[in-house]
Amino acid sequence: MSASPHAGLKGRPPGGRSQSIRAGLVFALKEAVGTDLIAAREEHLWRHVLRRWDNIPAIEVLGNHQSRRLSIISFRIRYGARYLHHNFVVAVLNDWARINLNYFISPATANYIAAVQLIAADGYRLLPDPHTGLWHHRDGPPCPQITLREVAYGPDGNLTYPSRHGRAGEEAFASYLRQARAVFSALPRYIDDGPTGLSPEFETLRWFPLPPACLPAQSGDVTASTEIGCCGRR
Repeated sequence: MSASPHAGLKGRPPGGRSQSIRAGLVFALKEAVGTDLIAAREEHLWRHVLRRWDNIPAIEVLGNHQSRRLSIISFRIRYGARYLHHNFVVAVLNDWARINLNYFISPATANYIAAVQLIAADGYRLLPDPHTGLWHHRDGPPCPQITLREVAYGPDGNLTYPSRHGRAGEEAFASYLRQARAVFSALPRYIDDGPTGLSPEFETLRWFPLPPACLPAQSGDVTASTEIGCCGRR
C-alpha cells in the first residue's frame, strides 16, 4: 500500500467501478419507477396467475394464496397420488419449478409463463425414456451465448467476438404453445407406472412416477438402485 490514501487505487481494475455503476443504475431505476408501483404491478401479476391455477388441482402452489408475497411462485405438479419429480419438471420447463413475475413483463408474457398448466395436464407423457433414468432434455443443455474460445483480440487490440442477437417476439408465443400441444398429443396418453424392480425400501419412499422404461437394463438390484439414486438426488 502507498502512503498516499489514494495512490493505491490507481491500479484498480475497472471491473469494480463498472459493477458499482451498474448497481447505482439499478437503484436509480427503482427510485424512478417507484417501489409502490413495482409492488402493485407484481401483486397484480401473481394474483392473475394464481387465479388461473386455482381451478387446476394438478398444480399445487406452495405458500398462502391470499397473503401478500414476493412475485415468485413455487409449485409442484401432481400426477395421481404422486408428484412429478422436480428435476423432471425443471428439464421440461428449462428452469426451476417456480416462476418469477417481474413488474416489467407484459400481460402476454405473464400468460405465456402461466402455461405451466400444459405440463400439469400432459407433462407426464414425456416421462418414458428408454436410455437413462436421469431426466434431462434430449438435445442436451442449451449452448451458451458465447464461449471463451470465441473471444479474441484483433491486431488493433480491440476485443472481437461473434454476435448472436436472434430473438423471437411475443407473436411467437402462440406458435410455441401449438408446438408443445402437438408434441404431447403425439405421445401415449397412458404410461406404465408398474413395478420397477427396484428394492422394496426404495419403492416405499418413492413419491414420483417412474415408468420402468426410464430405467436402464437391470443387471442387479445394486446397479439399478445406484442409477435411480442419482436420478433422485440430481
